[in-house]
Amino acid sequence: MQSTVNLWPLIGVAVIIVGFVLRFNPMLIVAAAAVITAIAAHFPPDRILAAIGSGFIKTRNIPLIILLPLAVIGLLERHGLRERAQTWIASIKAATATPARVRNLMPNIVSTAERMAVRIAPRCTSMAVS
Repeated sequence: MQSTVNLWPLIGVAVIIVGFVLRFNPMLIVAAAAVITAIAAHFPPDRILAAIGSGFIKTRNIPLIILLPLAVIGLLERHGLRERAQTWIASIKAATATPARVRNLMPNIVSTAERMAVRIAPRCTSMAVS
C-alpha cells in the first residue's frame, strides 16, 4: 500500500521566488507564502492566524534590539559626535605616524609577524632603520 505525498504546500517556495524576482516587499512575500502554504496544506483559518500570531509574539523584541542602537547612534551623530571625536583625536600629538616613527617601528612589526608565522612582503623587511 503506497501513500501519496501532497506536494502542493511547496507552492510557497514558488511564491517566494516569484516575489523576489519581481522585487516585492520581502515581508509581504514571506507572509503571502506562509498563508498560501497553509491553505495548500488544508490548515483551517484559525490555525493559520494562530501560527502567524505566535510567530509575531516570539520575535517582537528583535526590532527593538536592532532599532534602538541605530536611533542612539543617529542622535549622537546629530549632536556632533563625529566632529568631537575628530577634534579629540587631532589634539593628541602622539597619534601622528611620521615616516621616522614608522621606520623605527618596522623591526618590531617584522619580528612580531615572524613569531606569529605571518609572511610580510619583501619590500617591508628591507627598510633601513635610521
